[in-house]
Amino acid sequence: MKEINENFSLKNLELKIYSLLEKSKKPLKISEIARELRVSERSVRTYVKRMLKRELIVREKLEGTRLCYVYRVVSIEKVLQNLHKKFSNILEKVKRNLSSPITNH
Repeated sequence: MKEINENFSLKNLELKIYSLLEKSKKPLKISEIARELRVSERSVRTYVKRMLKRELIVREKLEGTRLCYVYRVVSIEKVLQNLHKKFSNILEKVKRNLSSPITNH
C-alpha cells in the first residue's frame, strides 16, 4: 500500500477504496464500496474512474446481470510493472526527440 501511495499520491478516499478492495475477498460494486465507506456513490464513482485511468483497479462485468460492474485491485507488482512500462515509453520518446536533428525555420 505504501508503494502505491508514494508513486501515485492518492487522495484519502482513493486510499480507502484501494484498501477496501485489497482486503475484500471478492470484487465489489460501487454501491457496496459506498456503503462500506459511508460516502456517496457519486464520490466513489469519481475516484474509481481516476483509479481505473491509473490502472490501480480493474472493472469487470458481473455475470448474469444486465449491466453491473464490480471492481478489484490490480496487484502491486502489476501496478509497478505498468508504471515502469509507462516511464520506459516516455524515456524512449525523449531519447528520440533528443537524437533528432533540430531544424530552424
